[in-house]
Amino acid sequence: MVWAFACDDGPKPPVACASIPLQTTYVGLKTLVYPCFEDPEMGELTLAAMSSNPGVATSEVLGDKVQIVGVTPGTAAITVTATDPDGLTGELNFEALVPNRPPRLREDDHGIEVEIPAFRLEVGGPAVELVLSEYFVDPDGQQLTYAATSSNTRIASVALSADTLAVTGLSVGTATVSLTATDPGGLNASAHVEALALKRPGAPTSLAATLSTDERGSADSVILTWTPPADTAGSAMTGYGVEWRHESFDPGSWRRVRITDPKVTATAFSIGFDVAGYNYFRVRAINAVGDGDPSNVDSIFVVFHGLPDPPRFTARKTANGYRTYLQWEPSPSDTATIERWAIDRSKDGGAWDFYLTPRASERALELGFPYVDSMRFRIAARYEDRGQGEWSNVVRFTWEGPDQPTNLAAAADGDSVVVLTWTAPADTGNSAIMGYMIETSSEGGRNWHYLVPNTRSTETTYRHGNLAGGIHLYAVSAITWTGVGPPSNVIEMELEDVSSMRQWPGSILSLRR
Repeated sequence: MVWAFACDDGPKPPVACASIPLQTTYVGLKTLVYPCFEDPEMGELTLAAMSSNPGVATSEVLGDKVQIVGVTPGTAAITVTATDPDGLTGELNFEALVPNRPPRLREDDHGIEVEIPAFRLEVGGPAVELVLSEYFVDPDGQQLTYAATSSNTRIASVALSADTLAVTGLSVGTATVSLTATDPGGLNASAHVEALALKRPGAPTSLAATLSTDERGSADSVILTWTPPADTAGSAMTGYGVEWRHESFDPGSWRRVRITDPKVTATAFSIGFDVAGYNYFRVRAINAVGDGDPSNVDSIFVVFHGLPDPPRFTARKTANGYRTYLQWEPSPSDTATIERWAIDRSKDGGAWDFYLTPRASERALELGFPYVDSMRFRIAARYEDRGQGEWSNVVRFTWEGPDQPTNLAAAADGDSVVVLTWTAPADTGNSAIMGYMIETSSEGGRNWHYLVPNTRSTETTYRHGNLAGGIHLYAVSAITWTGVGPPSNVIEMELEDVSSMRQWPGSILSLRR
């Protein structure tokens, strides 16, 4: 607050009417101070403020107040100067303190400290790295330095490079890694993390695969047995991983088909998903570090006797491209009883994955939604008494979205209506246009809003009425069954001057995410 008082003598400078105690603030925090001055001539006073160390705290006059903002821990002297109309000045000095706060562990969205995960190390394996700056934080924004120690350097060693910690397992056992983060003022935070060093288990032995067949001699199921590894690396196993490879795969292309209980040394499963020919199997023991070496490989030869030719597989789309159907027919030579169909799919030429098992009576399947990329499909029959037959031919689809509309233009119709026109996309992808999405902005393009999420029409014109004066921006995107395409060029319309219309080249960042 600034005070002014009259005086009968000659001009006298302003005088501080009250002192200001030490002001404590924090980095990033704003503190307001109200200086008090008296002017004997009752003149209007002008305030100015200066900090002796703006790197610690800044000062700024806001009317009759002074705002102090903490920048970094330390102290600064703040001088407030009051100047009267005659140029005479008075000063008021006080100290600003920005305390140093200690580092701490980061907190999640609920205000709970984030826990540093325990280290799981493989003896003789690569080091496990941890970026400490992702877990420690300094509330004052200061650069932290880090230190790390291991309670048992024969089990786990530690190495630091800037804020990256590397922990290496040296021998089987448990150690504690102690972490410290220190700020320039010497304050610190610490954490203690368990490091468990293990070896991977040895390889199971004596794997044997036995094929079970039905009375016709067709493959029914496979039974695998094995002996646990002699070396369990001093830690409990968490299970066994069963891996399978068909003769048609690349030699290194194994697929994990099952994880068993660690106490189980035998497993049996149906081979209805497999194909005829040689099938290879192997087993790995698993512990907390990961998979051990594989066992020996054993194989079985699968024969499905008397299976008919594969079904004929086709696909089609409706005329408007909104739906896609898969269709199939059994082979004319197929007189066996089909239990179900098996359909596999593969995206972009990748590995085949199980998709659906339609009923035996079904001969078509609506996909229900399109795929953004290319997709392949194949089908096989599953028989009640003879397993699965051969795969059919492969059918493929590729879905593409629409291009952007072009030539978006706007014209005024009266004082409050804008008429938009545009040209439909030259390429609409695999399906027809279902409508258009229109976006608008009256904030210079900073924020966009849906004017019409979907016009549900193929018309390439739209009237936007009851508008207030000002500048309005517009963009249009085409909608097909595959989704919403990219936005058109942006058009700007100023209703106060209907001749003031200009077009922006390029496109905008749409509301769509």
